[in-house]
Amino acid sequence: MRALIERCGVRRVDLFGFSPIVNSAEHAGWFAAHGGHVQERAELRTVLAHGGSPLFVTFDLDVIDMAHAPGVSAMNPAGWSATEAAAAVREVGRCPRVACFDIMELNPVTDEGGRTARLAAWLFLEFLRGIAEREP
Repeated sequence: MRALIERCGVRRVDLFGFSPIVNSAEHAGWFAAHGGHVQERAELRTVLAHGGSPLFVTFDLDVIDMAHAPGVSAMNPAGWSATEAAAAVREVGRCPRVACFDIMELNPVTDEGGRTARLAAWLFLEFLRGIAEREP
């Protein structure tokens, strides 16, 4: 995210699933000072409806609880469930302003039995399902 802001001119970043326990105060302060907004999961619809410019959405797998996603860079002991994550990416897919979507933070080295990779594939299918449900 820092590179998007510093190198690409991104002026606003809305972050869901941010945990002050695993992120330094310095990082949180820098993020807030450079257009970053920490949001609650319940505010996703509001953020998707805000403004008219195209959106780039990146979904970091490390927001998901480590019981469901052990193969990430920073395992989360109190993250979202797989069902919560699927609902979020499906909602993102429904938004016609979303022009680009990616899934990040898969770490195959720590992915027990490929569980996280399978979850990532399922989440991408849920995103595509959201696109198929878009209003014409």
